[in-house]
Amino acid sequence: MSPAWITKYFTLIQRVKKVTFEIRIMEMEGDISLFLAIEKMMQESLFMHQGKLVVKDVDLAAIYGVKVTDLRTKIRENISRFPSDFMIESSKGEYALTEPGILMLGGLLRSERARRVHMQFIEYFVHLLRENGMSVFDLIKTGKNEL
Repeated sequence: MSPAWITKYFTLIQRVKKVTFEIRIMEMEGDISLFLAIEKMMQESLFMHQGKLVVKDVDLAAIYGVKVTDLRTKIRENISRFPSDFMIESSKGEYALTEPGILMLGGLLRSERARRVHMQFIEYFVHLLRENGMSVFDLIKTGKNEL
């Protein structure tokens, strides 16, 4: 018969494994919820402006979980990372971002939520490509530079 401490040790290990598994499931469910929230936001907030499909900074701030003023400040501090095909600035200091602008912005925000949202935006855009039977590698291989 094994000593009592060994039994307690293995019981503790089993509990830790169960809790770790439950946390992973919750994280996956959170990522799925984020993905669906992004999809819904894109369907409802995407609009054509100056010949480009864009999303307003207000809508992006909401999904990233940051204040609009903080998001705009982050863009202004890194304006060189947002050429004209990434973003459009209104005369009121508001921003509308294209797909590459959204991805650039996500890489600049530093909160845990922003990191998870950024990853889900990448997943979402890749999902859209795959849904149309394409991948980024297909575009490179065929020499196309437009979607």
